[in-house]
Amino acid sequence: MSHKMATLCPDASLEMLRPLCYCGTHCLQGDRWVVKNYRPVSLTSVACKQMEHVIAGYIQQGWEDRDWLYEGQHGFRLGYSCESQIITVCQDISDFLDEATKLDAITTNFFESF
Repeated sequence: MSHKMATLCPDASLEMLRPLCYCGTHCLQGDRWVVKNYRPVSLTSVACKQMEHVIAGYIQQGWEDRDWLYEGQHGFRLGYSCESQIITVCQDISDFLDEATKLDAITTNFFESF
């Protein structure tokens, strides 16, 4: 694999996918024979995964340096966890209630999306 020449070894370009059962090793929560209980998992090489991590970090650092990300974006940024997002939203709701200000909120459920 060469990052300077942007090439992969022939084996690395043939990504392998294997099914992985959602319900754990013993399938206690679901039936092992139901297709819906499985999801595809990529078995790419460690080198490809490391390169992906380096590139993603480089891109994210560029976004942070240029201030392209909204300060309310939490979950994948350093210092902006999902927990800090929940605390921020709860504090905002509390402030609106204290001020007796009208508040509109929209909630979404992405459970079935993944």
